[in-house]
Amino acid sequence: MDRVMARRRRVRIAAIVVAASGLLASGAVMAYSPQVERACKADYNRFCPGYPLNSAPLRQCMEAKAQQLSPVCVTALIDSGEVAKSRLNKAK
Repeated sequence: MDRVMARRRRVRIAAIVVAASGLLASGAVMAYSPQVERACKADYNRFCPGYPLNSAPLRQCMEAKAQQLSPVCVTALIDSGEVAKSRLNKAK
């Protein structure tokens, strides 16, 4: 049961991660950290392999797949500061 709840929390956080970045809305594109790139490589290859790295279309693709991102990727996004702690608390 705890695993199911943890997975659901990660899914909610993943959805927030990309949306909260605000990069698409501002038109700016920033590179993911090396930690995020390593942790999310499998997700990129699985869901968005046709998109250039660090591009707005890649971020849009990852946002569209946010609920399917691996826990490793979600954790790296959180640890890298892609989401403010105040936003994480609201997802609990």
